[in-house]
Amino acid sequence: TITATVAADATGNLVNTATVTAPTGSIEIDTANNTATDTDTIVRQVDLAVTKTDNVTTAGPGDVLNYVIVVTNNGPSDAVGAQVTDTFPAQLTSISFTSTAAGGATGNTASGTGNLSETLTLPSGASVTYQISATVVDSATTDILNTVTVAAPVGTTETDTANNTASDQDTLIPGVDLAITKTNGTTGVSAGRNTTYTIVVTNNGPNAVTGATVADTFSALLSNITYTSSVTGGATGNTASGTGNLNDTVNMPSGSTITYTVQALVDINAVGQSLVNTATVTAPNTVRELNPNNNSATDTDTIDELLAQLSGFVYVDLDDDGVFDANERGIAGVEIILEQNGAQIDTTTTGSDGSYAFADLAAGDYQVRETQPSTFRDGQETAAGGQGTVADDDLFSVTLAPGDNAQQLNFGEISLQPSKRDLLASRFA
Repeated sequence: TITATVAADATGNLVNTATVTAPTGSIEIDTANNTATDTDTIVRQVDLAVTKTDNVTTAGPGDVLNYVIVVTNNGPSDAVGAQVTDTFPAQLTSISFTSTAAGGATGNTASGTGNLSETLTLPSGASVTYQISATVVDSATTDILNTVTVAAPVGTTETDTANNTASDQDTLIPGVDLAITKTNGTTGVSAGRNTTYTIVVTNNGPNAVTGATVADTFSALLSNITYTSSVTGGATGNTASGTGNLNDTVNMPSGSTITYTVQALVDINAVGQSLVNTATVTAPNTVRELNPNNNSATDTDTIDELLAQLSGFVYVDLDDDGVFDANERGIAGVEIILEQNGAQIDTTTTGSDGSYAFADLAAGDYQVRETQPSTFRDGQETAAGGQGTVADDDLFSVTLAPGDNAQQLNFGEISLQPSKRDLLASRFA
């Protein structure tokens, strides 16, 4: 009985012949049976195995995963033309790899990028090790599953297919881009007046977020703070209406928004100060914030003194008593000039009811001048609201303090030729 091991690199047929020869001086009467041959077809058998790991269990956008793949031929035969394949998932980008061979393995790419597709020659006991670097994309929305396979060459029997694939799965830390904006639409506010802020919180995705915090601690220069909120895209957790500082824990699907409308009173004694207010949105630690630069928004305003206003009427004074009576009508289209220190600073014309107004005026001394309408005689000027004085024909002088509202600075006119309307109105006065 003879025992022998087939060479690992053997191919084709295994032919073995034994002979017997008669000793010298003897006659072999039948030479036909002096030899015997055994022929076997060599069938290569291999146990190819592959392992893969990145030594982490979770990963989020921007993380670099370092995979190690080891392909081994456990024999007994050599594997000529083994195929190694790894198609990386869409959650990974910037994929690069290097490889090293041991035990006489050949065919591996020393370095490369992208998916792995190698045809290797692996002597029995040989191995190839791949070091792979890949970055998780911002747009990832599912766990990261990556599988590598090794397949025996055609004509070679794989003795253990259970170890021909290896997978590595990492739980995704979802990426979100939470953004916030805040504005009151101006760069200056008036002391003693209300200002209205609009705060918009948006989840730009790609994943939903549960438990984000929206906060706004308002400036000490603001009081009487009230707010309302509305949502789009299925956002929840916002306070529909409230008072004081803002501190909501919200849930926001990708693409959803929350809009807060905040009204607050500016301190009347804060003239000249800067009103600075910041709103923030903070992602919970269960997600990865993709763009921290848009997680806060600041609105800055200069606080001006409380602005004043003045108004009045130009009207037909039927009885020339300086009183704008209920039966008397306003005169439309009359030019009214606002002056300061004798210089014109603004102008307007009366409306259909004879009214005029000048708003957003700083405290100070003003003159209000009427351009006398040509179809009327000058009547009486009357500061019926109690603020301002008649300085001359068609001219008022008025001193405005911060926040003043001087009203009823009225110009009476007398018709040159009374209309039927005016005559009827005077008859029933």
